[in-house]
Amino acid sequence: MSIGFYDFDIELKPNKLMLNLEAMKIAAYYNNLGQVITLTNDLRDYSKYDEFYVCRNVLPKNVEREKAIRTIQADNVHHIGLAYSNGIYIPMEQKF
Repeated sequence: MSIGFYDFDIELKPNKLMLNLEAMKIAAYYNNLGQVITLTNDLRDYSKYDEFYVCRNVLPKNVEREKAIRTIQADNVHHIGLAYSNGIYIPMEQKF
């Protein structure tokens, strides 16, 4: 089984180390199971993986980028992290 991770926070702030705890926990779980784990920088890669995690805790300032993230919807895609909506942070899966 192959697992892909796309971390938007890295794309948004490439020179800052912003660890995504949720992504690290999930990656460690799959790694312990002996699965192949890949960090990708292309959202379109989701179809190459059995499971694909879109991770973010920072909102994009670019509306088009936000739409691109939201349009990635498939059975193997999971949105993890927090999203700011109506003045509060909520899990991204619930927001979508």
